[in-house]
Amino acid sequence: QGKEVYYSLDDEHISRIYKMALEHLCEEK
Repeated sequence: QGKEVYYSLDDEHISRIYKMALEHLCEEK
């Protein structure tokens, strides 16, 4: 159960970082 909760939180965290990374790449290019 603990792992499932951790994964759900990780997904949201990763998606946020992924968006920020994409925006950063777009700004550089």
